[in-house]
Amino acid sequence: MLDMGFEEDVRSYWGTQSSACQMVMFRATWPLDVHRLAQEYMDPDPVKVVKGSEDLAAYHDVMQIVEVLDERSRNECLIALLKNTMNLREADRVENMLQRGGWNAVAIHGRKAQHERTKALSLFKKGSCPLMVATDVAARGLDIPDVEVVINYSFPLTTEDYVHRIGRTGRG
Repeated sequence: MLDMGFEEDVRSYWGTQSSACQMVMFRATWPLDVHRLAQEYMDPDPVKVVKGSEDLAAYHDVMQIVEVLDERSRNECLIALLKNTMNLREADRVENMLQRGGWNAVAIHGRKAQHERTKALSLFKKGSCPLMVATDVAARGLDIPDVEVVINYSFPLTTEDYVHRIGRTGRG
């Protein structure tokens, strides 16, 4: 919720709760702004459950390759890579480009209706649609087993976004 601009709403809600309420926070990463917010509203001695490392780091067993390409080459490279999403319009554009190229692809982002997102996610999880294009915000929190490849079509703006993106791969 904080990543989508709801910090003011969260603060307003927390401000109305009694000190006897239980507060639970779940995050894949804990950037400094979230850490400060937790310190401000949570018990000074919280119970903390951590799976994996607390450090923001990409999986070490994931091969990472960066190629800087012009627009035309990027499309060609993506198609070639599939043979052997940062914003809403780009997610839809990439989905349409893949479909025109004969690929079975779906896009997931915040402007799609909930039933469309649910259907796209279901098709991808079942394997009947092997390609999903997702914006950074939409991709957060998705827990999809056995994702083999994540392609960063556009470069993420923050390290945290990058870790969330490639977090879809390399899970045991």
